[in-house]
Amino acid sequence: PATSLMIAFPMGDRLSKGFYRGDLASDLLAGGDSARLYDRLVRQRRLFASTNAYILGSVDCGLFILTGQLLPTTSEEEAEAALLEEARALCDPAQITPYELEKVKNKFEANTLFGELNVMNKAMNLGFYEMLGDRELINREVDLFRAITADDVADFCRETLRPEQQSTLIYRARK
Repeated sequence: PATSLMIAFPMGDRLSKGFYRGDLASDLLAGGDSARLYDRLVRQRRLFASTNAYILGSVDCGLFILTGQLLPTTSEEEAEAALLEEARALCDPAQITPYELEKVKNKFEANTLFGELNVMNKAMNLGFYEMLGDRELINREVDLFRAITADDVADFCRETLRPEQQSTLIYRARK
């Protein structure tokens, strides 16, 4: 029904320092209706019907992914440029406000802690971390996430969001 765009960049595995930085970067871009992609590209510029940013990966290396469903008036080139512009803005730590960073960290912490209230979730998480070879990571994860700075996010983005690593998929809607 709509042309969709997906841009992927390879990134590290679950135990790499870049994993949490990538997770935080994706949340800065797409962690709700007040996040950058939705606010700037859907609401303000009206280029997309929807946007998202997320990471994939656990034991093996993963991907940092940007997606968007284009509005009929948006060209594929304009859409790709807009997504990359917003993502690459995170390469400059001055572009990441302390408020924005704290909001994402608070959301991560709340989701992690509330998820641990369910016994089944806790058991599955313990099994997962044991499989990774670091069972104690379950107790350090929030602290690792909280320790990330704007400079860390910018370093991740400069290392990961490089044009030579980019793969783009365009799914064109039938006319």
